[in-house]
Amino acid sequence: MPSSPFLLPLVLLLLPPSSPLELDSLAQLQQLSESHTQPLLVAVLAPWCAHSRALSQEFSSLERSLSPPSPSSPSRATTAPPPLILATVDGTKAEDVADALDVKGYPTIVFLRDGAGDEYDGQRTAAAIEAWARSMLDPPIAKLPADAVSRWVADRVEAGLGAAVLFASPPVAPDSELHRAILGAAAALSSAKPSSVSFGTVDAAPSDLAKEYPGLAGVSAPALAVFGADGRIATLSPDNAATFAATAPPPPAHRPLAASDAPMGRRALERFVKVETRPLVTRLTKANEDFFFATPVQLFLFWIGQNEPNQLTTAALLSAAESLRGVAAVATIDSSMPHFGEVLTFFDVAPHGALPTPTLLAFSLANNSKFVPLAPVDAGSLSAADVTAFAAAVAKAEVVPHIRSEGDSTTSRGGSAVVKLVGKTFDAAVKDPARDVFVNLYTPTCGHCKKLEPVWEEVASKLSSDSEIVVASMDMSKNDIVGMEPEGFPTLLLYPKGAKHMPIEYDGSRDSFDLIAFVSEVRSGKSRTGGRLPDLEDYEESAKVEL
Repeated sequence: MPSSPFLLPLVLLLLPPSSPLELDSLAQLQQLSESHTQPLLVAVLAPWCAHSRALSQEFSSLERSLSPPSPSSPSRATTAPPPLILATVDGTKAEDVADALDVKGYPTIVFLRDGAGDEYDGQRTAAAIEAWARSMLDPPIAKLPADAVSRWVADRVEAGLGAAVLFASPPVAPDSELHRAILGAAAALSSAKPSSVSFGTVDAAPSDLAKEYPGLAGVSAPALAVFGADGRIATLSPDNAATFAATAPPPPAHRPLAASDAPMGRRALERFVKVETRPLVTRLTKANEDFFFATPVQLFLFWIGQNEPNQLTTAALLSAAESLRGVAAVATIDSSMPHFGEVLTFFDVAPHGALPTPTLLAFSLANNSKFVPLAPVDAGSLSAADVTAFAAAVAKAEVVPHIRSEGDSTTSRGGSAVVKLVGKTFDAAVKDPARDVFVNLYTPTCGHCKKLEPVWEEVASKLSSDSEIVVASMDMSKNDIVGMEPEGFPTLLLYPKGAKHMPIEYDGSRDSFDLIAFVSEVRSGKSRTGGRLPDLEDYEESAKVEL
């Protein structure tokens, strides 16, 4: 029976690898994961990349340092499996692996355990990679006696950290899914920079500590209790795990392996800790902005005003945030602070935008859309019910997205063959059934966009006599597209007449001849390989690059 090119040789499935495996496809990666209990350390490389070639040498030397200790007798060969399996992938050939691991540049190293991946961002030396890999294999989890939990938690809270304690009675078996789940969550969150939470385990039921923590009374084991720096205690247990899971955002597109979505699985534990270590209401600053937007929720709610909210508004926001925990993250923004200029411009809020302050605003990462209440917000009478009702209306798609737009017209600039699009007319313009529309999404500060401008003008001029195509551009620093934020700028999208729902992204050279040839090929049906809108990322260039 001939062997399948998608299957790993049987010997590699039965024996511990003696050097990094070379994988050719996502199917092989999945098979490798399913046939071994150890985590995987995968390096995605590109043969043309000098950094990849250098990393390949460092990566190969890891096998020796990560091998299990030799037996006391030098004559005996070890048969113990390595703590993790090393593999390399040529991302230029195995594009399905690069896409599944969300590779943005070469080389990329990913630690995979139970289908969940964590990307390495340290120095590319064998010693540094080994240290990180060992920290992922054996993250810092304190083994706590029951009578030491309160002191351990207090020390972390006093330091401004969150504390996550897994209560298990009977103790969690080392080979159980829950044990791997807590390892994965602790490894991912402990390696975050900066780390905001410490992990511990205790062989006791939550009710055993109910005297010190009344909120633990009646909580079933096993349970993960998160003690926040603000004094709150939240628990995830079989009692409420399914309810919490129902509030989760849609799963990421990058799911390389068959990861468990169990209510008490790694993804659930990690998300619960991330949510519950945030304050109920965050006072947004430049320092905590990234941390806040990393909260794994479906919706972000903001109270934006020229000063801090009054007591009534603060109470309403706190109450609403409590009831929306896990569904929405709530923050306040002082619009008088100059460092929020870029944020206010993006949200279209005064003094950098059209929306007056104070205002209540919602932002959905799922479709990159902004929403404002239908009725004006009264800062003197805002209630928690107002906030929760607004969030519910957004979730049910009962609120029309707010679109930043320079104006209401779609015009050609004076003397230019390029049609200028604006936010309010973009959708209608690109979906004109009688014309192909080739649009350049740019920002004025982007150097590559400036270089493209005369080339784009040349393309528009050469195609101006063709009544069935429109060459257009839109300034993305002043306009929005509902449901889409380009991955990088410039982004060039062609909306063909017969497939307006499938815009094709151009990723070739920025030469007028090639751009016009691309249009001709799409029209002739030779180049319909696109059809995927850019991801919600903010990279200067959308192509994978050498890092």
